[in-house]
Amino acid sequence: MTQPATSRRPRAERGDYRANHIRLIDAAFAVFDDTDIEAPLSAVAQRAGVGEATLYRHFAGKDELVLEMYAIAMTRVEQRVLAALAVPGQDAAARLDAFFDAMVGALARHRSYPQLAVRGARIRPGRSGDPRVREALRALVAEGKAAGLLEDDVLAADLVTLALTSGTLAADATPATEFGWKRHLALGRRGLAPADAVDRDQALAAVAVPAWLFEEPDDPDEPAPE
Repeated sequence: MTQPATSRRPRAERGDYRANHIRLIDAAFAVFDDTDIEAPLSAVAQRAGVGEATLYRHFAGKDELVLEMYAIAMTRVEQRVLAALAVPGQDAAARLDAFFDAMVGALARHRSYPQLAVRGARIRPGRSGDPRVREALRALVAEGKAAGLLEDDVLAADLVTLALTSGTLAADATPATEFGWKRHLALGRRGLAPADAVDRDQALAAVAVPAWLFEEPDDPDEPAPE
């Protein structure tokens, strides 16, 4: 009986294939983080220290690479969220904080993650994700509503969308613009809370807004001082 190609391949060759595959994935994250996911595959191959022919033996094209990276990135984010929500002794407010800290933080560390999420969902819509995350988020929403921290019509998807958009802004932020994603997150959380919630504006008030935003622009018609 003819053996499959993978079983006929020498063990050392299979090991090289796996090592190159990992190297290419790591290189792709590095390149996409430095630039964006529209970077050419030639840049990925160069970063990995392999030829383009080697890259195409692993991935038929950009979409195939993006899909694998999307799965890896989202698994990492989901694992951080699960770990944050598994910490014992947290009340509903602390658990909501933990969720947003975990998801926004994970996205912010890799500017490619939000891009991969958008592109991956477009290529292969309907990714179900880890069922444990869905259950944990449903429980979190129920706890938030019971504690008067979330409006009755808030969905788990609303929390994810807010975290995703905030993480996207955070991934591209500079020290001068970091207030932007923090304010976006605080405004979003205020919108999810009931109108009579205690400390509804606390998170928003804590975001320091730079003074230059309030400066009047120079009037081009005003004569220059002598």
